[in-house]
Amino acid sequence: MWCCGRAASCSPPSTRPPGRSRGRLARSRRSFDPYLEATRRDPRFTDAQERLLALALDFALGGQGPLPAGREACEKLLAIDPSAFKAHLALAEIDLAQGDAKSAERRVSTALALQPEWAPAFERMGTALARQGRHGEAIAWFEKALAERKDDTDALQGLGVALAECGQLESAVQRWRAALACGVNTSHLHENLANALSLLGRKSQAREHRALSRRLQGKRRFGLDLLREAWDWLSGGTSPGR
Repeated sequence: MWCCGRAASCSPPSTRPPGRSRGRLARSRRSFDPYLEATRRDPRFTDAQERLLALALDFALGGQGPLPAGREACEKLLAIDPSAFKAHLALAEIDLAQGDAKSAERRVSTALALQPEWAPAFERMGTALARQGRHGEAIAWFEKALAERKDDTDALQGLGVALAECGQLESAVQRWRAALACGVNTSHLHENLANALSLLGRKSQAREHRALSRRLQGKRRFGLDLLREAWDWLSGGTSPGR
């Protein structure tokens, strides 16, 4: 019922012929080679590591390349420099993209063991736990992330989902509205607000957010949307939207 904020997800299955897919994978692997070579020459050359990890995250979050290439590059980096804690977080992103939240949790734990106060890992730990349905544990990590940075919109959205899953709808709405105030304007966020406000009996506000969610998705009202609006109206809201 509740949509995650920054939801890493797999790219759609490739429709390329096998030979072409293998060629793309090989080219993608080669794109990491200059950064790996620079790191081999000087493991203290952090700029090369940062560029490699940024490219791996593009593969994981933006669908810019095959995930196996990004995973292999991060693992090669760790073989060169076992202290490269950010590589573990990049691998956690890839695990989340592939639906393996338990492995992602282990990766984030390893990163935190190397760098305990590294704040970006707090939100990712919350996300990994929430994906496993461990919402009570996730709440503490999201709150820890927000204690470091109050405008962490990923943590605000994740915390909202975890609170909603625990039945704390008013608190969830507060977090999601805080994310809106920070500039987040996604269909998922508006849909979450619509669902929570509807359950809280604030039907008119729920319809407004549902309409915004549809608009952001480029969808027109039909079928179930119209039925939901009619039910909200019969339940005490204002007239159905036009």
